[in-house]
Amino acid sequence: MTDGSEQSFEKLIDVISNFECVSGLKLNTNKTNVLRIGSLKSTDIKYSQNKPFKWTSDSAQTLGMIFTNNSEQNL
Repeated sequence: MTDGSEQSFEKLIDVISNFECVSGLKLNTNKTNVLRIGSLKSTDIKYSQNKPFKWTSDSAQTLGMIFTNNSEQNL
């Protein structure tokens, strides 16, 4: 979770990168979906454009769970 700023998002990516170095687990940026929520869900903001993240304001899926911006669809 970030506060919505580019600086906060970049810090999150740094934390994940540091975790990669320690754990050996790696974030597959080609398969990473970033779900815009809150005040950003109505925007087309894309941070870290040098990475191939898939940005969406609709829904994102992880481990078989689907997260959406529609509270009626989230169970």
